[in-house]
Amino acid sequence: MFESLIEMMDLNLISFTETYDYKGEITLPTDNGEGKKYKLTDEEILSLTNIDLAKEELVSIYKFSSGSSSKVRYDLPPDKKSKVHDDRAYTIAMLAWYLKQLRRENITKKEHPKIDMNKMFLFKQPQIS
Repeated sequence: MFESLIEMMDLNLISFTETYDYKGEITLPTDNGEGKKYKLTDEEILSLTNIDLAKEELVSIYKFSSGSSSKVRYDLPPDKKSKVHDDRAYTIAMLAWYLKQLRRENITKKEHPKIDMNKMFLFKQPQIS
């Protein structure tokens, strides 16, 4: 799942917001170049806070390789396991994996055009006299 997250981020399909400053409003860009203040709802504040927490969790996840084998696992380092949560990080990784599967379906489930073999070869039947 984390490999999918890395791939989707490399393709610029997943990006994160700037760090929320907890002021209850954000500045949105306008066409004239001036920013417009937007007052956030409680749900929007909660969402931005959770995104910031998820970003902190994601940067805490490490890639562990098991020596000679090619097995790789992503996890919190042992010193952070009891201090840091990782549920939001795994949620984002699952969403990235799902996004990758959706993009893959466009390739694997693509219907190929039906070809009429009779039209491919334009041989005339010989005439026997």
